[in-house]
Amino acid sequence: LDKYERVIYIKSFSKVFLPGIRLGYMITPSSFNETIQSSKINTDIATSSLMQRALEVYISEGLWRKNINYQQRLYKEKYLLMKELINKEISDKVSYIDPKGGLYFYLEIKNKNINSQELFYKLKKKKLFITPGTILFKDSSNGNYFFRISFSQVSKKKIVEGINLIKEELI
Repeated sequence: LDKYERVIYIKSFSKVFLPGIRLGYMITPSSFNETIQSSKINTDIATSSLMQRALEVYISEGLWRKNINYQQRLYKEKYLLMKELINKEISDKVSYIDPKGGLYFYLEIKNKNINSQELFYKLKKKKLFITPGTILFKDSSNGNYFFRISFSQVSKKKIVEGINLIKEELI
């Protein structure tokens, strides 16, 4: 699709290999190769050889594909559980558009007697963390009644507990 050889594709391995690995790749038009290689050498001469070699083994041995398949199954199960619980337990209290992917649900509080920041502080006391919508909008006031929840780093048991805590606070 890049008819004019102007597109540079950049991708990180941090989400599918190790968070914080700081390794990625770029696919560039060949006319940019020399400039980009010079910039890389001038700005980052200490990329970890060990991490590069570990990533190479991870990919060449097929472990990357196996892990991605595993993560897809796991995230799908958690996504479906969270969606089911939102629909069953709190659909009278929140609305949302089914994301059909990703790691988050963005919810809108129907009853405007509590805003997302107040909900954040109430849930924080119970060790449940949501992301208030005020920090997700360019104009923070637009996010007063929106919040984000994630299922990526928690167990299915914690998802059930979390939805129940949200339900309690949105009475």
